[in-house]
Amino acid sequence: MPELRILFLNYFTYLYSVNKNLARLLVSIDKLESYIPHAALRNESISKVNIAWQIDHSLNVLLSITQALKQSDPDQYRKRLNFRWLLLGSLSWFPRGKGKAPKVVFPEGEITESSLKKKVLEARKAIAELADFSKSSYFPHPLFGDLNLNQALKFMCIHTQHHL
Repeated sequence: MPELRILFLNYFTYLYSVNKNLARLLVSIDKLESYIPHAALRNESISKVNIAWQIDHSLNVLLSITQALKQSDPDQYRKRLNFRWLLLGSLSWFPRGKGKAPKVVFPEGEITESSLKKKVLEARKAIAELADFSKSSYFPHPLFGDLNLNQALKFMCIHTQHHL
């Protein structure tokens, strides 16, 4: 019987963690949206690109990760220890100017207020759908390896916060 109690405790802890990260992500998307009126502004001391680029990039990352999670085969997920993720995921922090994003998440073409608003809606919908995904859904990160659903949610929270 104690094993059953531990199993239930682990399951509810996992659900709490997933729901907490989903809620954090939705709040982050709201913050991204609140910056859209200031899209043309840029702070050279923080970044070489303007706010529109930061918003678009952040939304591209959210959309590409949710797509990878959706397409993954949960039966293929294998938990592996990754010290980089262990450290940076535990700290909930990424150093500025050190990461190299894949080209697929770079903004393309002109970034308009309407295109950003459209992506915000797409991102909200994609994030809401994650609540129904298997906990073994995963996405392959080039530096951190395969991140399961909860790790992916935490990564998206940290990454979005990094760009806010």
